[in-house]
Amino acid sequence: EGLNDLNSFQYKSYVWLVTRSSYVGVPDLIVSQKYALATLYFALAGAGWDQNTGWLTDDDACSWFGVEDCHSGISSSLNLSENNLVGEIPLELMNMRTLKSINFAGNSLYGVIPPEIGKLNLLEIFLLDNNVLSGPFPNELVNISTLKQLTLNSNELKGTVPAD
Repeated sequence: EGLNDLNSFQYKSYVWLVTRSSYVGVPDLIVSQKYALATLYFALAGAGWDQNTGWLTDDDACSWFGVEDCHSGISSSLNLSENNLVGEIPLELMNMRTLKSINFAGNSLYGVIPPEIGKLNLLEIFLLDNNVLSGPFPNELVNISTLKQLTLNSNELKGTVPAD
């Protein structure tokens, strides 16, 4: 449904992706990563970020600011802390299944932490402290067996953190 709405972040990301250089012979995982990152950029007001060097260029996404720990063009870490990200975490981010670390601390993220976060089964570090996130604690985080560090303080989350 997002691609049918010409004002959606998904549509803007799709248009950006298909009007760039050819992706003939480029692995699907790299194209999918660029789409997810472009959606993140549009959803979180990337033009207003304090640092957005490289974003939405034809360069390898691994050269974009905050896209880190790349192997064969695939990122396993996003570090965009204290960078003026504003908005709701887009679901497309959950398609970056290789992510081991997400640091979005110290921004202005709002809304809920998507329950789809549970799809990131390699996630080890998830830092979302000092935002304005609301809603319940996402129980799906408990099911990520690799998760070692989680910070959610200084948000507006409700409920209890499961003991598991």
